Amino acid sequence: MSEAQTPSRSLPPHPNAEYLRKHAKRLARDEAIQLAVVQRRLAHEYGCRTWAELMIEVERRASSIGDGGDDSSATPPGSDQTAKTRGRFSFPGAARPRGVPHVSYPIFVGRPTSIKAVLHAKERNVPIVLATQKDMEISNPSSSNMYEVGTIGRMIDVIHPPMEP
Repeated sequence: MSEAQTPSRSLPPHPNAEYLRKHAKRLARDEAIQLAVVQRRLAHEYGCRTWAELMIEVERRASSIGDGGDDSSATPPGSDQTAKTRGRFSFPGAARPRGVPHVSYPIFVGRPTSIKAVLHAKERNVPIVLATQKDMEISNPSSSNMYEVGTIGRMIDVIHPPMEP
């Protein structure tokens, strides 16, 4: 089984690992076959040797979102680089643990660059890094003025308040 796989499908520009997992489970249930068999078949259809290789490719593409789509410079999953790299963040272990509920909080954004980042995330349906700055007196903080630990959020809705007269 060392033949090169010719993909019968191609991954979309922004593939979704959770969708692929659910799709595999649905196929296994509908076809009454083992999940591992379906996962291997799907991996082969997308040109990967194994399910793990397919998931790595999905994560690699997800990590390239926001950097102009240049997949060649993406930080590979599992690498030791967890800090900001070339204006991008890598998210090792970013998946929500099972059993942890979704929580929604309103976040008010005022800086033009922050508003641009929020709109970019909403428009492309991608996660956004939420980090706080160390000194609130700084009006245009750089990465050294931000805490290194933050969280990842997903935009549910963006509401533009009415402009004051």
